[in-house]
Amino acid sequence: MPIQVQDYDWSQTATTVTIEVPLKGVPGHKADIFSTNEYLKASYQPYIFEVFLPVEVDDSKSKATISSGKITFLLEKKEPGITWDNVQHEKYKDKDFAMKEREKAVLYSQERAEKLREKKAAERDQQQKFAVRQQMQVEEEERRNIQAIKDAEISKAMNELEDWKKGKNKSIHSDTSDVTNSCNAKNLSQSKSTIMQSENKKEVKKVDEKKDVPPPRSTGNIQLKFTPRAFVTPSRESKAPEEEAWLQKVAEMNKVKADAKTRSEMEDMNPAWLKEKGGNFYKQGNYIAAINAFTAAIVLNGTDPSLYNNRAACHLHMKQFTECIQDATMALNLLDPPVQANAKSRCIAFVRRGTAYFKTEQYVNALGDYNSALKIDPKNESINEDAEKIRQIIQSS
Repeated sequence: MPIQVQDYDWSQTATTVTIEVPLKGVPGHKADIFSTNEYLKASYQPYIFEVFLPVEVDDSKSKATISSGKITFLLEKKEPGITWDNVQHEKYKDKDFAMKEREKAVLYSQERAEKLREKKAAERDQQQKFAVRQQMQVEEEERRNIQAIKDAEISKAMNELEDWKKGKNKSIHSDTSDVTNSCNAKNLSQSKSTIMQSENKKEVKKVDEKKDVPPPRSTGNIQLKFTPRAFVTPSRESKAPEEEAWLQKVAEMNKVKADAKTRSEMEDMNPAWLKEKGGNFYKQGNYIAAINAFTAAIVLNGTDPSLYNNRAACHLHMKQFTECIQDATMALNLLDPPVQANAKSRCIAFVRRGTAYFKTEQYVNALGDYNSALKIDPKNESINEDAEKIRQIIQSS
């Protein structure tokens, strides 16, 4: 039984309340501190310090420090200027009151942790969006630079082409004047050579006409012969009708096999069939095969929450608690918004995730999931008993 610490000191100002708790020789690193806006607790074996505050404080600005053999709580008043008569609530000795305040503190701590997770998630999303925008700006700047380089190269090439055209035209004009001057001198000699060439062509034509022209090739037909098919039985036993009937049966059997293969492939691509197959494996205790079937169904249809919920049950049986938490969380996300039609599925997902949290000693998260399940099914005695056990573990620790 832990020893309650009563010899603590406290003081106050207009805005703060200070509480100093002696450690009584216990090392500071062994002290476990838990605080909310209305509840303080410090546990260091074999001592325990517990205070039910009479007035709510601002826990976001309050803090606790350990130094010089004592724990110092510096609490920020939520309503400055109010003077406290005592740091302990007048009903702190009432067991029912103490029990309710402890439960209230646990729920408050869960809500605060959930808000903090949501805040961190929102900040992480904002950082990712900012990083994406920055990356897009960098890529856009690189595209502009590359386009500018391309435009410069194109402009340079066009200018070089224009310069080349201008130089080519000048050379053509100069060559034309030289040709004109030389043409007059050559006209007389060309007229003479033309007469001689015409006479030579006539002589060549006469020689070509004397050459023999080969006749066209003759046409013909090519006969093709195909080797007859040899049947599997010896020729002395072969009978044509029976062979044809056998071939027809073989063709029909191949068609049946192809159809069966097609049906099998179609079944493997059917999420509903895979879900049923996984359920059968689960009933048989073959959890690995069930996980494979549910995973294949999720690949084909990742929006069915029951697939994640069923796979979470398989992971829970195989003591794969982290995977169970992930699948149950995914199922709860897909079951949003919460309506009466999906109440049973949400209750099952909360219980499975709460069990996985409990197995990994995350008792606060486990109690939160069991309380969520009780809100859906408040008359469930089994869930109520498990939640009470977890609550006792949290209070005893």
